[in-house]
Amino acid sequence: MAGGKRSRQEPGSSSSGKTDRRFLNEEDKAAYDRYKSAGLTLSKTINPAILSYPVMDLFAHTSLCFLLTLAFPFNIELLLQFFASLRINFDYTSLQSYVGKRPVEINYQDFANILHLFTTGDKLHTFANDPDFNWTPVNQFLRNTAAPSHNGFTSGLGKDARTIQHVLRSSVIPKAGDRIHITPLLSLTTFYIMAHRDFNASDLIIRYFENLTTIRDPRHHRKPNLALGHLVSYVLTTKYNLEFPSTSTSPTHPPTFFSNNSFHILHSTRLHPEQGEAREEAEEAQPEQAPDPVPAPAPLRLRSQIDQLADRFEAFETRFDTFETHQQQFQTRMYEYIDQQQQQRIQDRAWFAEQFDILQRYHPPPPPPPPDDDGALFLFSLIGMFGEPPSQEQGYQE
Repeated sequence: MAGGKRSRQEPGSSSSGKTDRRFLNEEDKAAYDRYKSAGLTLSKTINPAILSYPVMDLFAHTSLCFLLTLAFPFNIELLLQFFASLRINFDYTSLQSYVGKRPVEINYQDFANILHLFTTGDKLHTFANDPDFNWTPVNQFLRNTAAPSHNGFTSGLGKDARTIQHVLRSSVIPKAGDRIHITPLLSLTTFYIMAHRDFNASDLIIRYFENLTTIRDPRHHRKPNLALGHLVSYVLTTKYNLEFPSTSTSPTHPPTFFSNNSFHILHSTRLHPEQGEAREEAEEAQPEQAPDPVPAPAPLRLRSQIDQLADRFEAFETRFDTFETHQQQFQTRMYEYIDQQQQQRIQDRAWFAEQFDILQRYHPPPPPPPPDDDGALFLFSLIGMFGEPPSQEQGYQE
């Protein structure tokens, strides 16, 4: 080989003259680059050994218990290849893709046998997307109100409802960033769990995957973060024995866990001041009891540096959400004050107009003055009022 050396390529990479064997077509390769540039949300896992908060009791009757406690690492390259070639069938019962140079599939049977999720029951997206859906029973469970429309704010949620939606948006259907607003699907899922109603959890996950496929569309500007990597990796590893070694370009992400501090911050009175007063009144009405024993701290070996860093980030995020909530409440009060002032101004103007009408009825306005350029017309009007003036002859005879 004359003239130089042959360049060595990374496994799975492709030169400009060859097709990348990791993908079936160029469209999937372009989608891979878009997914690679997207953000990543790590689902949190419940470890009852380090949690003193009774979270699992709220999900004991659901099929989500195994998924909530699934602590499985995943390789980012496996997740990117899965989403790059992901196809969902027409009835939303199967996820088909191409990973590790082989076709793979995650179907309803895998959701039931591997993840132990329900494949029957109500499909919540049909109700969440219905504009005529009556939200009264949902609001009664979540907020103890009878409002017929959906409330998109987390403020006002009951304690159990706030805990359930926090776990769902952090583990099952992750929603990064915003902790102030709550989607209709998240509210409806929380309601079904609190009301002990069965729902199709497999359909819930597949619909969530469909929402993540908007990342591959270049026309879709507001893109979500990639998520549920541990779920995809666990199913494909169990079903196809796929293994992706960790490298500098495709690291393996370890599982992250919920902490007691995250739930203490979630239920703090600073974040929900309107419920702190009711809680204090209830505590004053109850007789004094011995304080609950302080749970023993979790061993350091169970709390990795990533978990501790995630707790600190969550605390800062919660403080920012609290500040944003206060700003929104202040802005709402200002808008209400401005509306009240405008309504009062309209009422005052109507009252003054009514008073002027009354004055005009009792005191009619004087006649307008005569015009200056028409003196003859004014003289004729005087003659009509007092008669004709006497002639000169009549005046001499007298």
